[in-house]
Amino acid sequence: MPATLAQRKENQKARREQAREKAKKLRKKKSKKKDTSALVVKKPRRFRPGTVALREIRRYQRNTDKLIRKLPFQRLVREIANEQTIAGVRWQTSALEALQEASEAFLVQRFQDTNRIALHAGRESIFVKDMKCASFLDRPGRDRHFPTVSITRNPLVHQPPAQPASEAVPATQTLGNEIAA
Repeated sequence: MPATLAQRKENQKARREQAREKAKKLRKKKSKKKDTSALVVKKPRRFRPGTVALREIRRYQRNTDKLIRKLPFQRLVREIANEQTIAGVRWQTSALEALQEASEAFLVQRFQDTNRIALHAGRESIFVKDMKCASFLDRPGRDRHFPTVSITRNPLVHQPPAQPASEAVPATQTLGNEIAA
């Protein structure tokens, strides 16, 4: 028997009501799930060993900012200056900045040397003995850029054999048309 128009509309209303109730239940379930997820503490991300250190190295190599804070460095310089000289010495800002720049450059160079020594020893970690070795190699009176030992003969370059003393050219003899003195 065919349903009348009124019956169809009532059935449609009933289905809509059921759909709304299902949607409400789903929303309640979702809201309950959100509440429980807020209680769970998310674990911090763990990076592999060395990853964060390499990231920090790249960050500090990229920027040109000072590594030591200005005010603590100034206090240290003033304290040392007061111990060494008359108290109340005044400092120009540019002088303190230049001193800080030189100090940081020295420290960076010292740590680079220390790291090279540790790598030469087959280690990745630096030790106190590496720092002492670096300071020994960088002692005053030792030119760090030019070796103290001079190499007189390079075995890789062909050099004619040395002439005996009897065949040596006297200093007064000249070559070509030059006048002998």
